[in-house]
Amino acid sequence: MDRFRLTNIRLTNGFAFVLAACNAALVTVYLFRLEQTMHSSFASGAEILWDMTIPWIRIRITVALILGAICLFSRKMIGIAASAICFIWVIAEHVRWLFLLRQMRGAGTSQAYYLYRIEWWNLAVLVLTSLLLVLVLTTIFSKENQRI
Repeated sequence: MDRFRLTNIRLTNGFAFVLAACNAALVTVYLFRLEQTMHSSFASGAEILWDMTIPWIRIRITVALILGAICLFSRKMIGIAASAICFIWVIAEHVRWLFLLRQMRGAGTSQAYYLYRIEWWNLAVLVLTSLLLVLVLTTIFSKENQRI
C-alpha cells in the first residue's frame, strides 16, 4: 500500500469518527428533548400518540456511521467495503426519512412534521456521508487495486 493511499484512508477514517461522534451527540440531545416534550405532554394530561419511527431512523443512522468508522479503522479492503455499505445505509435511511416526512405533510399532521423534521445538521450529515462514500469508493476502485 503506497503512502498516499494510506494517508487518504487515515484522513477518511478520522473524518468518519468525527462525523459519527458529532452525530451521536446531536442525536442524544434530540432524544433528550423529545423525552422532555413527551413527559410534559403526559404531565399536562394530553393523550398523544407518539410515533417513534423517525427517532429510530436517527438511531440507525448513528449506528451505521459508527460501524462505518470502525470498519474503516481496519484499513483492509474488506473493512473499507463494509464501511461503504454502512455509508450507503446512512444515505438510504435519509431517503426513507424524507419519504416519511412527505407522507406526514400530505396527511396534514403539522405537529408530527414539526417534531420529526430534518434539521440543518441532519442535512450536513447526509452531505458529509455522501462525501465519505465517494472517498471510500475512490479508494476501493483505484487503479492500484484493480488486477489485470
